[in-house]
Amino acid sequence: MRIGVIAEGATDPPVVKKLINKVIVEFLGLDWPAHFEDLKEFPIRKTGFGGVVAKLKALIYFLNEACDPSEPPIDEPYYQDLYCVFIDNGCGRKANNEAILEISELIRRNPCICFVLGIPKEELEAWIIADSSNVLPYLGYREYVSFEITRPEDEVDPKKILASWIREAREYVYNDWDSNSAEDIVDVLDVRVIDNKCIISFRPWKNELVKVILRKAGRLV
Repeated sequence: MRIGVIAEGATDPPVVKKLINKVIVEFLGLDWPAHFEDLKEFPIRKTGFGGVVAKLKALIYFLNEACDPSEPPIDEPYYQDLYCVFIDNGCGRKANNEAILEISELIRRNPCICFVLGIPKEELEAWIIADSSNVLPYLGYREYVSFEITRPEDEVDPKKILASWIREAREYVYNDWDSNSAEDIVDVLDVRVIDNKCIISFRPWKNELVKVILRKAGRLV
């Protein structure tokens, strides 16, 4: 199964790709991805939420013009069996809401293309700080009970929290939250812990991803 990822910023795409892999392995028991090409990131040139909208529009236009989305050519590099689209909710800020509504409408109007939409309540980093029991020891903290966050999705600035953990970690190889530390830290995450703590946004996304893969399983997995 080939899965495409559309997410903005330097840190979200690598985190999303590895979370997809972890969900498939942990909740479906599949050894995946079978090949490097099974998980493809679609780079976004325009920054911010508008970049996600623009990339999604361009992708939908290409698929509809280049082929029948329900029966696309198997060798088309832009075609994936499933597209995971991510955009932060930002606790309902106007710009976020407008982008989410536009993305939701684009997905609704193109039912032949398989999309799974992920909308973290505030920021994707809330899912990472949810698993502080794995993240903090990995960063080198020996005493971390005081850092425990019981309701990570309610945090106003989870990205700032995660960045502060990294900057204050004396033994960790990276000194800030960026694409390098994102690629590294996500490897230690336990998606079952995140599923238990982030029931507002992670669990619905995980459930939809699992449901879509199971629906396609007879033909594609």
